[in-house]
Amino acid sequence: MKFFVEQVSHHPPIAAGIMESEHFRMEVFHEVKTRFTGNAVDAEPFSRTRITLKKSGTQYTFGGINSTCHCVLVGRMWLDVYGDIKIEEIGSNRVCNLSCTKCGWFSRGWHEVSGQQINGDGDVSFDIQGKWNESISATRRGKEPPKLLRPGQAKTFGEDEIPLDMSINEVPDFEIDTPTTLWTNVTKVCEEEPYCTWNMTEFARKLCHFDTNYAAILPPTDARLRKDRVALEEKDYSTAAKEKLALEEEQRRQRRIREIKGEEWKIVYFTKTTFPEIPDQDWYEFRNTYWQEREERKKKADEEMGGFVFEER
Repeated sequence: MKFFVEQVSHHPPIAAGIMESEHFRMEVFHEVKTRFTGNAVDAEPFSRTRITLKKSGTQYTFGGINSTCHCVLVGRMWLDVYGDIKIEEIGSNRVCNLSCTKCGWFSRGWHEVSGQQINGDGDVSFDIQGKWNESISATRRGKEPPKLLRPGQAKTFGEDEIPLDMSINEVPDFEIDTPTTLWTNVTKVCEEEPYCTWNMTEFARKLCHFDTNYAAILPPTDARLRKDRVALEEKDYSTAAKEKLALEEEQRRQRRIREIKGEEWKIVYFTKTTFPEIPDQDWYEFRNTYWQEREERKKKADEEMGGFVFEER
């Protein structure tokens, strides 16, 4: 699986990214506006995601959702995600409407999500319910669906297994009025310092970590190479603060130079355009040049290091 993201704008902060495997391609841009309310930070996204299933060519698109980080100054920090998401199948009338409940008094409704899948005729095919941090299930509604013609026995999966390439034997039967689990959270909390201090998951830790030998093939702007981030990982908070300040001052200096020269910031690996199905929606197309440059850096580094072989990560 390949993943690449570029910060395509500093003010306002906007990131564009792409994730791709042999089964799917996910493209996303994420812009967020924040508001500090005293002891909490509200985040309102202006985002768009498009997922393409390679085997069928089917495409889905959806926007972002609101979130609030509570107790940022006093108390135990916690996150609330709430609002509505509309998942649309491009070129079809089929949609899935989801609603995340805003946390109420005594944690009432926290993490809860519910919704409906609407078929091409406008009828409800499934009710969706669950918690976005635990599991999601679907309940088929309406008339009895046609039975799937399976060439073999239906297959089940363990809690830690994720079927990325499902065959007809792995598709659930979805009995009428009977909930069927669609997704279960398999997040593992990292127990290694300092990541456990920050309540990071094992997945998040792996995103931060890299073999120092790989620094030669990473772009110089890779966030994992930032001195403030490295110092923070070593719990050297004083150095981290100084390096972050120095980085921001350098960014301001470069911006002043561009303003004096009348130059505009140039996006490196994406092209700003509009979303094909939503003309007034901004979009960022990946130019596909990064991976070629990476291969060239890898080849050069391999020659300089006397035959060192870089394994893909």
